[in-house]
Amino acid sequence: MTVNFKNPEIEYTDEFYTDKNCLGMGRRKVRETDDPTQQVPRNYFSIGCAMSVQDSSKRMTVTTERSLGGTTHKGRMEFMQNRRIDGMDMLLGRQGLSESYTEGDAIEVVNRYHLILEEPKDQDTLRRMV
Repeated sequence: MTVNFKNPEIEYTDEFYTDKNCLGMGRRKVRETDDPTQQVPRNYFSIGCAMSVQDSSKRMTVTTERSLGGTTHKGRMEFMQNRRIDGMDMLLGRQGLSESYTEGDAIEVVNRYHLILEEPKDQDTLRRMV
């Protein structure tokens, strides 16, 4: 299950930013591949507390309460909220993946997201606070 954010007013490139252990932001670049099964896994990064995308006039940053995996794809920021695949998958075959308690109930993953829209000139002050 993923949580997605997109701002149609931002002109997206193949660059985005993720936090470095909540101490600052590092630049990431989407890595293209010809193998369709590897496009998403190659571009997932560990997100300690924030991820952002920007153009010359706007920046969108999403902060989280918990560490997650995240990526951007065609202008959409994606955070992995919970890992669950009910049916067949090209990599897992027929087994699927469903994280659950021993009683069989699915694990509930609760997270809070904060959306920050800002101008890139505020970069250093606001990013350090994330």
